[in-house]
Amino acid sequence: MRFPVLAAVLAALATAACDSGGAEGALTISGPAAEVERFVETQIGLHPGLTVAETTQPAPGQSRVTLAIAEPATREDVVEVSERAMAARLDVAFTSGG
Repeated sequence: MRFPVLAAVLAALATAACDSGGAEGALTISGPAAEVERFVETQIGLHPGLTVAETTQPAPGQSRVTLAIAEPATREDVVEVSERAMAARLDVAFTSGG
């Protein structure tokens, strides 16, 4: 079930020490390699504060991409990307940098 993941993301963002609506930390997106690659490229184009920090292949045909979050990305951007990842049936995890 993905709703607890979204709740965890929202709770982490609510408690993170962020100034002026900014967000710091990382989002890890994982799932089928082609879908993750397409998703990440799209989100980086839409949200300039996201950059690829690490890419791994945990299993054949699978991909795990960690996106670093920095200015000008906002909390809302992180929530939006997380929601889109879940809607695409990808796994998402947020790590606070604050």
